[in-house]
Amino acid sequence: MRVIGRSVPRLEDEPLLKGEGRFIDDIRLPGMLHAAFVRSPHAHAAIRRIDKAAALALPGVHALFTRADLLPHLATEYIVVGLPSASYKQDLNRPALAGDEVVHV
Repeated sequence: MRVIGRSVPRLEDEPLLKGEGRFIDDIRLPGMLHAAFVRSPHAHAAIRRIDKAAALALPGVHALFTRADLLPHLATEYIVVGLPSASYKQDLNRPALAGDEVVHV
């Protein structure tokens, strides 16, 4: 079947148009939890301390992880997605997770 220059029938359209589409967010498993990532609103701010107590006391909060908690479980603290290009501005020698100062906002 030649498809260049022709309309190709889309198999996924009908269930989506009928409201019967399934998405990853529709999956519910027993005991499933959700994650939220909090970023600093302040670029390059010094992190003096992280007090987990208030967040952990909130209803529905099961755990809170900081960079210090995650580092023992990571192969590296550097995260590179794709290949660097001229438009890629992140310093590849700088950790992606905030340590002593905020890396990303």
